[in-house]
Amino acid sequence: MKIILFICAAALFIFSGCLPVEEELPAPPIIKSKPVREYRTQPVARADVEFFRDVQARYRPAREEPLYFGKPGLFIRTLYVDVGDFVHKGDIIAELDRDYTLGEIEKKENERGLLLLRLAQLNERHEFDLMAASVTNDPVEDNLFTNERDSLLAQISYINERLDILHEEDDERVLRAGLDGMITQAMIWELGKLSDPKERVATVSDQTQIIFEAAGLTVDDFKPDQTVTLTIDWVPYEAAVIRDPEAAGITNTDENKVYFMLIGEDVPQLSSNSYGTYHHVTEQVKDALAIPQFALKKVKDIERTFVYVMENGFRTIRDIEVGLEGTRMVEVLGGLSEGEIIVIE
Repeated sequence: MKIILFICAAALFIFSGCLPVEEELPAPPIIKSKPVREYRTQPVARADVEFFRDVQARYRPAREEPLYFGKPGLFIRTLYVDVGDFVHKGDIIAELDRDYTLGEIEKKENERGLLLLRLAQLNERHEFDLMAASVTNDPVEDNLFTNERDSLLAQISYINERLDILHEEDDERVLRAGLDGMITQAMIWELGKLSDPKERVATVSDQTQIIFEAAGLTVDDFKPDQTVTLTIDWVPYEAAVIRDPEAAGITNTDENKVYFMLIGEDVPQLSSNSYGTYHHVTEQVKDALAIPQFALKKVKDIERTFVYVMENGFRTIRDIEVGLEGTRMVEVLGGLSEGEIIVIE
């Protein structure tokens, strides 16, 4: 009996490896939920509503002096100024190569010095001869003295004329400021650069009046004696509106432009390419309930005006009544309350 049980157990063990094995079930797929859209929002608040345009105003000095070298093809030895420098009338702005003219001037001045010395010696000899003649009563021969004196004077006169020409030529190689002002433009200079009569070396601008001009505006757009704010390089400056540009000394005016003059002692560093920005407001409502212009929605066919409002986590449409539609903000007359959340994107 035990043998039979042993045989059955062995057979069961042997054939158990042939039985099919149940495969492991794969993991269930992961289903991603659709993301909830997020909106940019902001609360309804009070603000100033303006209809405006930012007008660009260009710096335009009442007087300016462009400087050029009249002699072409000469080496520019030195440029002494840069944009923003203040110069006085007569200050040297730049120089051409002056070796020839200065050398000739020195040579002619030395020649004139020798001639003047000879003339002085001749006069001394003549005076001595006159004194001696007064004692001896011998006649003095003046012809030789007169001829030599006239020859020396003629040579001195010629050298003086030549020196005048050389000084004029040398002056042409030096640029000087013709007025007090600021350098608003300066050439790019490098060693070995040659002069060109068509190339402006520098510009001196009168800084006693800082003038800006703006196109598309006239004095009729402003109240009498109105002052404005010009923003120059992010800094605000107060300016007066010039109602009579010609009386203010501004030349070549344009009736389609308005001219501003900076007020105060603080003067910004300016160049010929300096610009200011004038914030020109034509309509304004202060401290109004307001929303951004781009949050306002319109259906022109049915004249419907609305915004999207967040209510209980959902975006809903809300019809509103608006007043002044400014450049950036819109006045809200009805349909919204301060603090409500609107969708701005």
